[in-house]
Amino acid sequence: MKHLKKTLLIGLLSIIFAPTIFAQTIDANRMNRDIRIMENILAEVFRTQVEVATAESYIIADGNYRHRGIRGTYLKDFGIIFMVPGDDPFTPRMHVTGDGSFTFYYNTGDEDEEESENTARMIDEDAINSRIVDFLINYGSTIGQLDEDERIMVIYGSNTHSSRSRLVGYVDRNGRSGFRNQEEGGLPVLSASVSMGDLMDYRSGRIGENEIKNRIDFATTENKEYLDLKVMGNIFETALKNADEENFRMNGGIGYMLLDNFGAIFSFDARYGGGRDVFFGRLAQTQRQLRILQERQIRTGQSSDALDEEAAAIEERQEEYKENVLSSFDELKTSVAEYLVDYGRTLSSVSSDQFILTSVNVSTGIDEIPDRVDFQIKKSVLEEYDRGRISREEAINSVSITEY
Repeated sequence: MKHLKKTLLIGLLSIIFAPTIFAQTIDANRMNRDIRIMENILAEVFRTQVEVATAESYIIADGNYRHRGIRGTYLKDFGIIFMVPGDDPFTPRMHVTGDGSFTFYYNTGDEDEEESENTARMIDEDAINSRIVDFLINYGSTIGQLDEDERIMVIYGSNTHSSRSRLVGYVDRNGRSGFRNQEEGGLPVLSASVSMGDLMDYRSGRIGENEIKNRIDFATTENKEYLDLKVMGNIFETALKNADEENFRMNGGIGYMLLDNFGAIFSFDARYGGGRDVFFGRLAQTQRQLRILQERQIRTGQSSDALDEEAAAIEERQEEYKENVLSSFDELKTSVAEYLVDYGRTLSSVSSDQFILTSVNVSTGIDEIPDRVDFQIKKSVLEEYDRGRISREEAINSVSITEY
């Protein structure tokens, strides 16, 4: 009887916890595919078009333009975050005469609509939030593999280069182009999020459009200076900007922001040796030239033993270089995870139930290395380590690393 009760208890527990276990099993390829599709949809949602200020002004490469640099990231225990850079809708090749100014509006797809008079199409806070909401309720539920309590969030803008209430482009007499404010002040970073469970309720008809919109959480992040985030950014810069040529270096500065409904986000670029892999490219070019000579010698019947030896030596150096870059990439991942654990505890602006995300864009000439790596950890894990309840190794192992 005791054995039967134990068996029934085990069976009951397995039934209760089985959905959770299955829900946590993520097909990375499918998730990356869904994220890429959503990035393209967001690029269309935030597509802009240009309006020239005067009849004397004109633009070459006129038309509709899509946002560049939209990035989606899956975060364990949270959901998916999509980041839309808000400071530069596009960078067209342009030539402007007259007063040299032009204005960006959102594209509605209605050719008959009067563009200049319709303020709803201007790039302002209401228009941005409206487009985020439309994206969430129309497309969010098509993303698979998310639990009901996981969220989909869209962030528009950044604290480093805040988006403007009405973007106005200009070209000066020297041909230099840029953006300026038509109105004083810029927009804060805007974000909105909703749970997958709410989206599924809307999709199934259990709730209506007004209710799903009421369940969307909005947040703004003003362009404030958070000392703890700045210090953390300086730690990354100090550790990674001065690395030697045999390691990955930070390229440029580091961006950071604090979101009330998420936590802290850091982002930076990293390149092996601090620049493009020139040495690797030169070796590949030399090898191609040697192969052309080798083929020519084979056609003419000449001996190619010496050439073969030289090509083999080049291939060996290439392989050695590649192994060094791959090894350095592994060291980069280890280092970033360690910095998060050792110094992330100092981020007092982040609460226990929030997250710390570090996104690194990686530049190499090697296919085996991803274009981007995201590091994520929950602040509560760092607090557990700080109180001595878990070891440093356990905390480092809790850092979720996702490659794209």
